[in-house]
Amino acid sequence: MFDGEVYIFRINCPHCNSKCVIAHSNDVSGGIDGLFVKDLYCHCHNPDCCASFVVRAAHTHYLQPPRNSVLDMAKALVKKHEEQLELGGI
Repeated sequence: MFDGEVYIFRINCPHCNSKCVIAHSNDVSGGIDGLFVKDLYCHCHNPDCCASFVVRAAHTHYLQPPRNSVLDMAKALVKKHEEQLELGGI
């Protein structure tokens, strides 16, 4: 939950380091489940620069996994433990 906070993905121009706007994006992950890769088409706001460029954004790893994933893992561990108890393994 974000509690009303706004998170902004900021892009700076690689040439002049000014703020840029993301004009549009393309999903380049090819529909592969669990993969997030996008090309972000950016334009520099500096009137003396006006560069246009593409930034590739990709998900690499979680700092905190989604809650439903953690709950699923916990349920699987409890189920495995219960099965071992029923079989007399512990």
